[in-house]
Amino acid sequence: MPKHLDWDLWLGTAPQKEYIDKLVPFNWRGWWDYGTGALGDMGCHMLEVPFSVLGLQYVQDVEASVGTVYVDEFKRGYFPEACPPSSHATLTFPKTSKTKGPVKLHWMDGGIQPTRPEELGANDMFGDGGNGILMVGTKGKMLFDTYGQKARLLPLSLNEQAKR
Repeated sequence: MPKHLDWDLWLGTAPQKEYIDKLVPFNWRGWWDYGTGALGDMGCHMLEVPFSVLGLQYVQDVEASVGTVYVDEFKRGYFPEACPPSSHATLTFPKTSKTKGPVKLHWMDGGIQPTRPEELGANDMFGDGGNGILMVGTKGKMLFDTYGQKARLLPLSLNEQAKR
């Protein structure tokens, strides 16, 4: 254990356990006793954009599929104390004053990504480093980097004539 780490203080209200190597400073996010996986870790940042732009409130339906961990080439492992290594959740929100109908929001993590928008050129980045937000509407598409940065219309040529 690192000398500067007060393990009992770090555990806080989590169940008391012996020190776990390589859990801090980052890997705690993937264990239910300490974190909430990718959705809980990054979701608040990434989902803020559609919540703010579309006035989303409370989800009405959720459907999810999660990946499992490969223990070896023949067997998949399930670790109930760990968050899944990948997931795709579809959340349906009711119509708001800013939408024409219900909104389907797809959360993907662990390497799962949506189909690359056909409006992007071969050398155009899809988000920043594989992370991003794609909003598909009745009149077109918008692409954002992580945290809602660098908003742009698709196809990218539309950005030259757009008024902010």
